[in-house]
Amino acid sequence: MPRLDAASGRNMIGFLRNGFQLALNALFPYFAGQVKKLLTKFFLIILALGLVTFLILSLIMAQVKDSSMNSKQAIAIRAAPWWKLPEVVKFLKDFLVIVATLMPHCEPLTERNLVKHRDQLGNDRLLLQACFNVAINGFRKEPMAVQQNARLLIQCDGLSMEFLAGKGHCEISVLIFNGKIQYAVKELTAEMYHTRMLVREEPWSPDDLLRVKHTLETWGILSGILRKCLQVTLQKFVMEPLKIQSDVYILVECGGHIVKFVSGKKGNYVYIHSDSEGTIHYQVSSQSLWTQVSRFWSGAKDDMFPSASNHLQLECDQC
Repeated sequence: MPRLDAASGRNMIGFLRNGFQLALNALFPYFAGQVKKLLTKFFLIILALGLVTFLILSLIMAQVKDSSMNSKQAIAIRAAPWWKLPEVVKFLKDFLVIVATLMPHCEPLTERNLVKHRDQLGNDRLLLQACFNVAINGFRKEPMAVQQNARLLIQCDGLSMEFLAGKGHCEISVLIFNGKIQYAVKELTAEMYHTRMLVREEPWSPDDLLRVKHTLETWGILSGILRKCLQVTLQKFVMEPLKIQSDVYILVECGGHIVKFVSGKKGNYVYIHSDSEGTIHYQVSSQSLWTQVSRFWSGAKDDMFPSASNHLQLECDQC
């Protein structure tokens, strides 16, 4: 019994640690950005005050030095403008370098620029190179509309780098979580979400389908025909054998919209689409003879639903 309690305690600690790490990774970019803005303003004010103070002291010291020189030296000093004094020039250079470092800066977000930064890394930054590889491979798969309007943040191996294209309406993050490099995307506009539907593969489960449907409703891009197709998917696919549900690629293509769901190794293919007359077709294909036999014995079959069909209950409590 003590061993069981100790194991439970370790599991609880591990769960809390992973949860805290997930929350930290999710919130860190926001708080880091806010803190950076505040620190930037603070240091700029301090540097501005320091610059003014230094210039005043330089003028005072120049007057004192001028009074201790002979007339020829004094004339030479007065002939040189105060902003050309060596001390002032050096201070201005240092000031501009610090300001350039503190000011927010984003590299241009292009595949070529990402490759350039990766190739400039030394052999001792293998983890950072791996993060750049994940970013490059993921970014090149994004639709062109996303590539031209995205913000990429790479947080890896103690380094944080930001790349920007357009207005950054699609936020891409590459970071390490639970020892694995994660590539995450967050769409900030309905246009970006709709664009990424072409490449996004959602995990399959009834809850995931309802989540996607709710997101489409929130963005205002859930058409009537797509709603019906998702309902067909929910009602028909849950009747398929578990062997298919656990290893499938589902493509829903209705009304100009595409939604994809996947599970396992995508060994089976389910296609739900609508034709020009509004009829919804549900089709399943599998290369496994045993899977086809399982479908037959379970009563699952391909089907079609005319737009005015009374057999399809489009209104349900879940949807």
